[in-house]
Amino acid sequence: MIFQTSFGGNGTHRIRFDELVAYLAQKQVTTADWGQNELSGKLKDGSLYSVSVPEKDTPGGAALIEKIEKSGASIMFHGPSPIELVLSVLSVLAFPLMVLAVIYILLIRPAQYRGAGAIRSIQLSGGEQIASFSGLSNFRTDMFTIPLGRCVSFEWSTSPEFVNGKRYEGTFHATLRSADNFDEPMLIAGVFGEGTGRTNFYRGGAFIVEVVADEPWSIKVFLV
Repeated sequence: MIFQTSFGGNGTHRIRFDELVAYLAQKQVTTADWGQNELSGKLKDGSLYSVSVPEKDTPGGAALIEKIEKSGASIMFHGPSPIELVLSVLSVLAFPLMVLAVIYILLIRPAQYRGAGAIRSIQLSGGEQIASFSGLSNFRTDMFTIPLGRCVSFEWSTSPEFVNGKRYEGTFHATLRSADNFDEPMLIAGVFGEGTGRTNFYRGGAFIVEVVADEPWSIKVFLV
């Protein structure tokens, strides 16, 4: 049986797992040093080898240990390398940070938007129209002013696009940006396909509406 192998440092042959199994069956393995997911050692012809293996505490690792013992090779177990220990510690430390990030995105951040008096999903009707915008794609409005102490309602709608008789639905995402806090956009709407809605905002100042869309849309702004 002929195997194609690659060479690592210090003249070590990098072999495949199936090659290792074949060497064990032929009793060609002299030593086996097991470290985490890596096995290395010496063959009977004096050459060195290394191969990726399952962890010893897994079913695959247990089966491999049995093959090594049956082959008569001596086996030694080593702990993880310093690099593997560092990576393991970092992964443990990173997990709580990931949990905190998820909590912030899902719970705290939306609460901040609501706490800023920004957007409320209550149904209102009527009022004085102060602006209207429409388009088929991305758009940024001119600056407009909302009087202090007034409730402003954004009435929005989207519709599918028909091309050669076929219906195509896209996405619509509209945000409100304040001139004095431009980097903190507040969501007006975010939908896929056809939809209508009304979103309300309590605070005065100068604002723009920023739209990212690939379907027909319209927005009307009312003082209520």
